[in-house]
Amino acid sequence: MLVVESEATTRDEEPSSKSRLGQALSPLSSKAGRAYCLRVSKSLVATHGIELNVVDEVDGPLVVLCHGFPELAFSWRRQVPALVAAGYRVLAPDMRGYGLSSVPLAIEDYDIVALCEDMCGLLDAFGERSAVFVGHDWGAIVVWQLAVLYPERVTAVAGLSVPFCRERLSHRPRSSASDGATTSTSFGSSSPV
Repeated sequence: MLVVESEATTRDEEPSSKSRLGQALSPLSSKAGRAYCLRVSKSLVATHGIELNVVDEVDGPLVVLCHGFPELAFSWRRQVPALVAAGYRVLAPDMRGYGLSSVPLAIEDYDIVALCEDMCGLLDAFGERSAVFVGHDWGAIVVWQLAVLYPERVTAVAGLSVPFCRERLSHRPRSSASDGATTSTSFGSSSPV
């Protein structure tokens, strides 16, 4: 278990050890009194030909948090304790190319379809059929596209800080490179595979 400090969990009084939040927090000494830090389980998960560094926290209905550019799963450190306290299981991956996750060299390996397939692979790796997906910045675009390409994997979707652009979403799956066709990438633009 890695202990990650989170201002959202700092309290003047100790949380009840019977509560979900109390079970997920551990006391630390602090100049301002007692502070509490979320105990976070981290692992590398193999999916879609890469490895994603993933924060995995407790049990309950699943929420997957997708960060934006140039961020990491750490960007969600203040939201994870609140979601845990509300009874949710939280997965927050370092997205492809960020942090401790794999960094493919080919530009094509970062198209929107590959990013969506990473999220489906993440669900498969944790034995989940679907989840609520929350994305911030570039992560919002990924989760919106995920809901279009793989609606059966998305229970609900929330995009933060980026306006929704319906006309830019792709309804076309990635085609194979051998057929010379094109595929829809980020914002629905067409480019060679």
